[in-house]
Amino acid sequence: LTAKGVNDKQAQFCAAVLTSSVYSPVSSAFKASVSGLEDRFPKVEDYAYEYKLGHSAWIQNCRVLLGSAALLVNHNVKAPDENAAMHFLNENEKPLFLSLEGNFAAMFAVKYSCKADVRENLRSLVEAGTNILISSNDPTITEEYAEQLLGLPANSVRIISPAAVEKLNGAKNTVTDKEDAGIVFTSSFDSLCRCAGAALRLDRTKKLCKGICEGGAFVGLVLSLILVITGAFSSTAAFMPVLLQIVWLIIC
Repeated sequence: LTAKGVNDKQAQFCAAVLTSSVYSPVSSAFKASVSGLEDRFPKVEDYAYEYKLGHSAWIQNCRVLLGSAALLVNHNVKAPDENAAMHFLNENEKPLFLSLEGNFAAMFAVKYSCKADVRENLRSLVEAGTNILISSNDPTITEEYAEQLLGLPANSVRIISPAAVEKLNGAKNTVTDKEDAGIVFTSSFDSLCRCAGAALRLDRTKKLCKGICEGGAFVGLVLSLILVITGAFSSTAAFMPVLLQIVWLIIC
């Protein structure tokens, strides 16, 4: 969908130029639509990504916006009514709006897909007790949409901001007090997910077993003390079971 005076190729070219320095599925799609014209891309100045809203920059003294309707509104651009825009979209498609020089120029219909094996691997990680963090500068990707696309339960996906990505990258090299653990896996994504999921489940099992051992030791100690207090058997005979319960509690 384009505004009067703007054709499809012009809209695609402007969107490709704006996102040329950004790595994202949308950027790749726009570049593919204008393949062979990369050497004609003009300089992009003052580029910025507004978190969860979209992209903005100056291109040849022209203000270019690409993102949600909220992005256009934030820059005082009259955006099309989103309910009306839905009539131009097919199932699971999301609208992406383009503005040139302060005016609405075009609306793109964006649709994502995910391989079945990737969905299954991510689901196994979530079932193992982890959350999925997504670093994305595609404003059409929200937590709810990602969960729907990936077939994951609610509140299992988080879209993290560029600032959070920097902190996460810094935390990767953080040295902890715990010993390093190694995982042997092939270079495939499937293998990595399976190993990570197995490690998480093993950690949960370890904690559960430890809790059971500590609970059993505590119950045994209490019972032994009750028997001693009530005189069920002599204190001399009770000394050994009490000692064994204490040792068991320390070991666990």
